[in-house]
Amino acid sequence: MLSHLYTVAIQEWGLGLTYNPVQNIRKPSPGEGRDRRLSPDEEKRLFAVLRQHSNPMLAWIARIALETGMRSSENLTLTITGRRETPRGAPHRHQEQ
Repeated sequence: MLSHLYTVAIQEWGLGLTYNPVQNIRKPSPGEGRDRRLSPDEEKRLFAVLRQHSNPMLAWIARIALETGMRSSENLTLTITGRRETPRGAPHRHQEQ
C-alpha cells in the first residue's frame, strides 16, 4: 500500500522523486483466508434467538448478511435510496453514474 502511494505520488502528482523508495522492500505474505460458515444447527439457534428480539428487523438484517456474505461495514451502509426492485421483487443496488 505504501509502495502504491509513492507510485501514484510520483507519476500522477509530480512528487520530486525519481524512483519509488519502497519498491524493493519485501512484502509480507497475505496469509490464509477464512472460510467459516454456520452449521445448520447454529443457524437455527441464531434465528430462534433473533426472532425473540424486540426489534423485528434484526432477523431480516441477519438473514441478508448471512445469504449475501456481506461484510458488516457493507451491511451498515445499505439504504433504500439508490436501489431498485428486480422483476422478482428482490432488492438490487444499481451503479451510480
